[in-house]
Amino acid sequence: MVNDEFLKSLPEGPGVYIMKSKDDTVIYVGKAKNLKNRVTQYFKRNSSHTAKVLAMVSNIDHLEYIVTNTETDALNLECSLIKKHRPKYNILLKDDKGYPFIEITDEKYPRLNLARRKENKNSTYFGPFISSFHAKQVISILCKIFKIRECKGDLSNLKSACLNYHINRCDAPCIGKITQEEYQQKIKEIVKVLSGNTEALIKELTIKMNNASENFDFENAAVLRDRIYGIKKMYESQLTVSTDDKDKDILCLVKDNNDVCIQLLQIKKGKLIDKKAFFMNNTIDDLNESIMEAFLLQYYSDFLVSKNIIVSDLPENVEQVAEFLSQLKGSKVLLTKPIRGDNVKLVEMARKNAIEAIANKKLLRKTKDNNDALEQFKHYLGLSKLPERIEAYDISNTAGAEIVASMVVFENGLPSKRQYRKFKIRSLSGQDDYGAMREVLTRRFTHQKKDESFNRLPDIIFVDGGKGQVNAAKSVLRELGIDIVVLGIVKDDRHKTRDIVTGKKEFNIPLGTKCFKLATEIQDEMHRVAISYHRLLRKKKNIESELMKVKGIGKKRYLALMSKFKTLENIKNATPQQISQIKGISLKEAERIVDNIKLLSFFE
Repeated sequence: MVNDEFLKSLPEGPGVYIMKSKDDTVIYVGKAKNLKNRVTQYFKRNSSHTAKVLAMVSNIDHLEYIVTNTETDALNLECSLIKKHRPKYNILLKDDKGYPFIEITDEKYPRLNLARRKENKNSTYFGPFISSFHAKQVISILCKIFKIRECKGDLSNLKSACLNYHINRCDAPCIGKITQEEYQQKIKEIVKVLSGNTEALIKELTIKMNNASENFDFENAAVLRDRIYGIKKMYESQLTVSTDDKDKDILCLVKDNNDVCIQLLQIKKGKLIDKKAFFMNNTIDDLNESIMEAFLLQYYSDFLVSKNIIVSDLPENVEQVAEFLSQLKGSKVLLTKPIRGDNVKLVEMARKNAIEAIANKKLLRKTKDNNDALEQFKHYLGLSKLPERIEAYDISNTAGAEIVASMVVFENGLPSKRQYRKFKIRSLSGQDDYGAMREVLTRRFTHQKKDESFNRLPDIIFVDGGKGQVNAAKSVLRELGIDIVVLGIVKDDRHKTRDIVTGKKEFNIPLGTKCFKLATEIQDEMHRVAISYHRLLRKKKNIESELMKVKGIGKKRYLALMSKFKTLENIKNATPQQISQIKGISLKEAERIVDNIKLLSFFE
């Protein structure tokens, strides 16, 4: 139980405190230079705690603590306990699956495998690698260069070689095309590549190639030549990003609302070897310094520590974190934030990659949410399949003038802007939204037979409005013999989506459901497109009206001017010589037109 007496009894040295709930679950692990001061802060009244800390404190039933000799020991212990318990309120690295290794199997003719753990004590492992993609890529290239077997199982009973042998991707140890000694020699060379001794290996192979050539063993010399070329190409293809040859990790933290991404660039000898984006959990209200510290401790506890770690944000306890990382590596680690030079550019490169990673994550999340929304629509509407295509229509006008309509298309829950359409209402002279909706839908579904882009019918039609608009739309579809679900989207007084309706009743869809959110997004989009088109037509009409006031400009010359100069601003800035290039306008007339245009207040 946490009370005043317990808090007063806490030691004043460094250590780790472990917050627990009523059911004895660890909900937070923290470290402190002074346990008494740090823990007491959580329980002070009127303190300026964040919402996250207040929520955590409200769930604390009791706590334990462990005294350590130094702050670095506390940091180390904190890291171990966080990895073990993954407490609810600690900043956590999402990717906790471990990192891949390249395994050279313990077999007569070894293979290269991707491994998550070092499970076979007789195998040889290299890594860990940041990403599976990079490890798989390295395996594929090495197998191709050295023609290592990729088939699994016992080779002793095989009587014929697989396809890889016939396409020159394997030396077929299965049918004795290569001796065990020759095969093991290639494995030794692969070990040198994976150990970073590439330059020494290339020199060794070059000597062998020259000797083979001098002894007229041209076939073997050609094999060695191709191997040297493959190894060089493997490393030359990597992007050079730094002028120095230091090995370093670049880390940049980017926040975007609730998404927090740390992008890692791994650089060896000036070349970008690999990159990966990591996402952090439980970061609400936390400072960048705290998030970066949590990442450094959790990530490098599993991964090889680079000698140089360049960060966008220094951790809270820089000295302790650097000491902790140095202990993990077994030698001094430099943890720095750059202020100039190549490293600043590399952090910026990492930032751009982090922003891209967040955008991709949002798209994936959006796609999942949309699939859930479509499933909900299918359920509520009793559809036989997911409504993959949705079309939505909105009418816009000003007191019956310049009546226009928008058609927006959503496919699989995402807007398909290339399929949007805009309509000028032709059959009406006054305000009649129902009549306008009837005209738009009649034109759209009649035009379907003439235009391939309209061939696919929607699974749902949304109209902006209530039962009247829905019934107007349904009447058109009945006349055309088309059976499609029609829904109206009703706004409230604040122009927010209030309800989804049919011609007879309103749906009972809770506001928080994903399908309701998607309907709101669709309504906002169709309204935006309709309003934008309406404004554009009004602007064009105003331009036409004003230009027609200029002496010497009639309808024909207005169209010619707009065709040549495209915008009103371009016409305003045009010289008499440029205007006189229009057929039928002399230089003298052009000068007069320019003078008259300048007199218009419309241009001021």
